[in-house]
Amino acid sequence: MNNAVFFSITTQVLLFLELSDERTLDPDAAMELMEQIAASLHQLDANDKAMFVEYLNHRTNQAENTSERQALKNMAESLGLTPT
Repeated sequence: MNNAVFFSITTQVLLFLELSDERTLDPDAAMELMEQIAASLHQLDANDKAMFVEYLNHRTNQAENTSERQALKNMAESLGLTPT
């Protein structure tokens, strides 16, 4: 499997869920799907989790939009993929 493609798709969906206003997407539905995605990501092995977090950091540095950059910056922690 090509992790870059998986990471890109997952990140795009998560950004859509995070940044959509309530006229576009019901906030409760968005949160439920984000929780389901987070639970699935927790099933990755430690190496794949680390690679995904690294990908998120890279995307954060590349983001041109402030809202997207902030969402990406907080994403790994929000998904429970970083140590607390």
